[in-house]
Amino acid sequence: AGVTRTLQRIHMRAEVVKDTVETLDTQIVSLAAVISGLGGAMIWLAARLNMLEQRQEGRCPACGVIRRRGSCSCCR
Repeated sequence: AGVTRTLQRIHMRAEVVKDTVETLDTQIVSLAAVISGLGGAMIWLAARLNMLEQRQEGRCPACGVIRRRGSCSCCR
């Protein structure tokens, strides 16, 4: 009733060509979760055991001022 073979083919092709969104693989998500968990645990453990410390800038032997970038104004 008014449906030709051409219309059926167009309709069938339109249904087959659908945009699909790919989802993240569960293995990738679980690997990312494990790696971030281990990294967080390592940082927490290092902070708890006082293994992390601030970098101390050296002092100038001549004037005692904290040297930044390796030199002091009195030594130039």
